Amino acid sequence: MRVLTYSIPENGSLKGKRAIVKSAIERASGRFNAAVAEVGAHDEHRRAVVGVSVLSTSKAHAARMLDEVQALLDRAEGWIPLSQRTELVPIGVDATATMGDDLEWTDFDDDEDDTDGR
Repeated sequence: MRVLTYSIPENGSLKGKRAIVKSAIERASGRFNAAVAEVGAHDEHRRAVVGVSVLSTSKAHAARMLDEVQALLDRAEGWIPLSQRTELVPIGVDATATMGDDLEWTDFDDDEDDTDGR
């Protein structure tokens, strides 16, 4: 999975942002076998956060697919790439851990106001 952040400096409205984002996402989704969606900054008209997800039998192939989708998105009109974050998650029979296996909920909240009084 890859999360891409874009600046949309010339845009002045959420309607304009939707047109830019929708066009880029539809183009990438249509060209590649990948799930592409706006995943954040929904109420910000000058910034877009797009998530890309792919499935593959090899880590190298998944990374290559993500690179190709990102390259297409980065070239789209109306926005400027700002950052990207990639996470490759092994799943399936040969994976050392699958989502949900051997994982337990961890409270990352730093406040001291837990309900058990600690």
